[in-house]
Amino acid sequence: MPEILFQCPSCSQSFRVPSEKIPAQGGKGKCRECQTPLVIYPDGRIITAEDIPAEAAPAQAAEPPPAAASPPPAASEDPIWEVKPLSKDSEVAPGPYSISQLGGLICEGEVDDDDLVRVMGGDFQPLRSYVALQPYIRKRVEKERTEHGDPQHCVYHPNIAPEWQCLKCGNYLCENCVINRPIIEGGKPRYLCKDCEAETRTLSKEKGIGKSFKRLFGKK
Repeated sequence: MPEILFQCPSCSQSFRVPSEKIPAQGGKGKCRECQTPLVIYPDGRIITAEDIPAEAAPAQAAEPPPAAASPPPAASEDPIWEVKPLSKDSEVAPGPYSISQLGGLICEGEVDDDDLVRVMGGDFQPLRSYVALQPYIRKRVEKERTEHGDPQHCVYHPNIAPEWQCLKCGNYLCENCVINRPIIEGGKPRYLCKDCEAETRTLSKEKGIGKSFKRLFGKK
């Protein structure tokens, strides 16, 4: 469907109209930007409707489509972000940082979701409260899940809920990823990480809501 490019003589806004929608004698329309009544012709001419006599007014034509919406402005790369880590052991400098520099610290786990951040000298707020930083938080979570699993996904068997977490490598482990090595043969089970043979911690299986119901309705 060929289109003809027009430019409003009043505001210079450009728009395109399908050629088959323009009558041979010209068609009336209206600029979507400044609302000026226009007459457009198949040969590319365009004039304001006030410039022609009423008796020569052409047929009504379809209004020009609205101009394409401008893309949202990109996040500023100016160094306008500052960080105040909550941990006294943190080695992260206060800044200032550009948003991509701060995003890199988030993705690498150098700053925590609860660390305080401010932008352009405003008030310090928890990092997780900034919408602009949410994509970096999600990227870090996905990265950690891939590297270590999470409380709902074993690192090597994502379709299995883990029961342990290694205290050395941090991996979340299911029964296929641990070895039982009691201190005394036949004694209490002692589950170690298969990869590094380090101690593990047992993950709690009691859900918060179930715990509440037990307290409310359990026998005393």
